[in-house]
Amino acid sequence: MNLLHLILSRQKHTPKRLSDPATNYTPESCEAHYRLEYFSITDFALVSLKTRFDHEGLKKVEAIEKLMTAPVKLKNLKV
Repeated sequence: MNLLHLILSRQKHTPKRLSDPATNYTPESCEAHYRLEYFSITDFALVSLKTRFDHEGLKKVEAIEKLMTAPVKLKNLKV
């Protein structure tokens, strides 16, 4: 494959008046940088999907669907 080699972007330094004594995290390799980005995006997608499909209205619809698709016991029916 003819892929370009990945390089880390230039590190940005925070002005001293805005920074605290702690040092900023800077990844040491492209793999570490993209691993952080990958998990950040994956976490955001999972949280978004969970909040989108986890609300009271959908739970009511699921309960009705389970009720309607549940197997019917024939001995309880009077024909």
